[in-house]
Parts: sequence; structure tokens; C-alpha cells
Amino acid sequence: MSVAESGQKVRVHIDGRALELLNPISGVALYAAAHVPEGEVLYRELVGDREDQLVAGELPSVTLAQDEHFYSAHPHKVEHVIIVNARRKTVTGRKISFEHVVRLAFPDGPPSPQTVYTVAYSNGPPRNPEGKMIAGQIVKIRDGMVFDVTETSRS
Repeated sequence: MSVAESGQKVRVHIDGRALELLNPISGVALYAAAHVPEGEVLYRELVGDREDQLVAGELPSVTLAQDEHFYSAHPHKVEHVIIVNARRKTVTGRKISFEHVVRLAFPDGPPSPQTVYTVAYSNGPPRNPEGKMIAGQIVKIRDGMVFDVTETSRS
């Protein structure tokens, strides 16, 4: 991500919508442009397995990077109730890995080394409302997100 020079417009993505904003921007102006709902806060998405960064609305200046992603959510929500193979599960954090979902679906592990898992999800957050996961992948979660995990044997 490259940071635009001061006073230039930069394209960012907030809750899946592309916006052209002046850089830098005040926290108040960023929240207004993002239409952050009352009682929610704005998070800057970070790469990898690091926790996303809270962007406080009262910041005097927020430096933006081209094509950076943000999302609005309830603050400090560390537990989510998700549905895995029609069973309610409570998980900690804002993201979940393919491997964690598989362990929730099949806590006893694979019946054989030839077992392969398929993970599909729906009712996710705006950035990833539905899709399929592959081994090693991590997705953002929200309450009520549904995961369907199936196992098959390689021949």
C-alpha cells in the first residue's frame, strides 16, 4: 500500500464500498464519510493474523493508504456466536482459520489420513458475506455466520 501525499485524494474501501477521501483526514470526517452507525467504531484491516486496528473518531488526523480497507463494527467484541454444521459455537476474536472451523465441526479429528475437508460459509460480514475456505485461510467473522464443513476421503 502506498501512502498518498498530503492533501491528495486517496481511494479506500469501507464496509465494501470504495470512497475517494482527502489524505490525511480527521477521525470525525472519516466516520462521517463511512456512515458509521451509532454505537459502532471503525477498524483498519491489517494483513495476516494481526488484530485489526481501532481508528478512534476523535483522532485529529488519520493517514490513509491507497486501496486500504476499513470496516465498522461494535467495539471490543471479542466473542462471536457462529453456526458450524447446524450447531451454535462461541469463538473468541474477529477472525477464524480454516483449521479452527474444521476442529469445531470434527473435534475428534479426521477418521483417516486420507480425509479431506471442505468449508463453505454464509451470512458473513460485508467484506466476505459468503464463500469457500481452503487450508491455511483466515476469514473475518460476525455473530450468526454459518459454516458448513464436510469431510470426504481421497481415493
